[in-house]
Amino acid sequence: MNPDYDQLAQQHGFSKDAVMVMAAAIQRGNGSMAQFNHPELGGQGQWMPGMVSIGDMFNNALKARVQMLAEAVSAEYRQSGGGFTPMTPMQPMQMSQWWVAADLGTPSQVAAQNDSRYAYFQSKNRLVIERSGQLLIYDTEGYTITGAMQQQNNTTGSLIFNTPHGAITEHDLKHLSTQSA
Repeated sequence: MNPDYDQLAQQHGFSKDAVMVMAAAIQRGNGSMAQFNHPELGGQGQWMPGMVSIGDMFNNALKARVQMLAEAVSAEYRQSGGGFTPMTPMQPMQMSQWWVAADLGTPSQVAAQNDSRYAYFQSKNRLVIERSGQLLIYDTEGYTITGAMQQQNNTTGSLIFNTPHGAITEHDLKHLSTQSA
């Protein structure tokens, strides 16, 4: 099932091209997040349920319209069974078990983005992030991590983690230890 781009464009006051850019971004984000770049959508931006950030950051009316468009496209994505065509935002790691130094067993999720990679151990409530030759180990008690993305224009390389209750950063978690990778 493909969204009706013309209808969404008319409903939300954007061009069909802008709606198609948003749909492609949501598809890449597996229906739960999007990174996009289109002038009508405020330039470069990000969306997750309950959060939108656009380049035109002080244009609150545009932010609200972009939020409504993203939510409508995401709803269509979910109603279509999870895809206009199947895609995932991050590819599974196909390399050695770099997290072994943390001695946590087998992770529920492993992914990489830019200069960071993470392994999430849901059964042990642990998250291991490898960055700059260090393993940062966090307690995830109270959170279930469903995906991640890296913050734009962020010199620290901090990751944003998607949870069923909204986005969190690694700084929202209790840091347990730092080890050499």
